[in-house]
Amino acid sequence: ANLSYHQVRQYYIDFCIAQKNDAQAIQLLVAGKKQDQHSLGASEDYSRQLKTLYQRLGDQTHYQQELWSLLTHQTTVELADYRELKHCFSPDNWLTEREKLFNSMRPRTNLEPLYAEDHLYHRLLTAVLAEDGLTGVETYGPILKAKFSDQLCQKLATTVEAMATTTGSREHYRELVAVLNQMKRYPNGRQLATELIAGWRKRYA
Repeated sequence: ANLSYHQVRQYYIDFCIAQKNDAQAIQLLVAGKKQDQHSLGASEDYSRQLKTLYQRLGDQTHYQQELWSLLTHQTTVELADYRELKHCFSPDNWLTEREKLFNSMRPRTNLEPLYAEDHLYHRLLTAVLAEDGLTGVETYGPILKAKFSDQLCQKLATTVEAMATTTGSREHYRELVAVLNQMKRYPNGRQLATELIAGWRKRYA
């Protein structure tokens, strides 16, 4: 009578699983997903429990469906879920399924970790260059540096140039220095950083 309350439903689900009544637990979880479909946290929680149950029962079809649901209904995806789904397919079939998955994901989902996982470096570079800040450069620079050093260095230069147009606290200038030091770790980065500094000395005497 009180299954509309998430905590009550979860208590009953745990009870059913403890009693090895998996069929009833699955029924409760599926109904819970529908009931709380507008609450992403609760829906994800039910989906994860369903995934675990289906995997344990050897229900591969529903297991894959829950993995797919987890990856396509959140804007922050878990790399572990992506790896699990990938292992459900042969290498050749995964190429097709991966494109379907990417096209089914929510707008603004951060795909950078998935691109890195599958060595899709051109896509990863495009995503890193398109973002506003330098988080992507700092995170994925080490693996992109060998092939795309010039593009990454230019991203750093463009960002630090924009930062230099505004005054700020000592922390702001420490951030400028940190970006310049990052640039120096790239081929030709030291020269570019030196040219930027020389230009600033003229413009912002």
